[in-house]
Amino acid sequence: MTMTRLHWFRGPAVAGLVFTALVLAACDKETDSSASSDESPQSVVTPAAHTHDSGETCYMCDASKREAGRLWCREHARYEDRCWICQPQLEDASRPYCEEHFLYEDECFLCDPSRASSGG
Repeated sequence: MTMTRLHWFRGPAVAGLVFTALVLAACDKETDSSASSDESPQSVVTPAAHTHDSGETCYMCDASKREAGRLWCREHARYEDRCWICQPQLEDASRPYCEEHFLYEDECFLCDPSRASSGG
């Protein structure tokens, strides 16, 4: 009789452990997907390999300076429509490209601030 009770307790205990493991695994996936979901640009911090003069920031390192509504490629730290790693078909190979700021040179307002006021 004691052995039967032991088997009776073991089954629910194992089932409980399996259920807990599945719930915890699902929670981890939910956390990962929420980190990659579309958040407001102000809440996203993207590390990028570039430098500035002291106190200076750009749209790559300060999400509040990004264009509202424009998708951001977090993996490559640039706008989605300029991420030619993800979307190589979008690149206009005939236009010079600013590798430092990930913009076409004729649009790079960081290299030439006069372009910022002209809407480029």
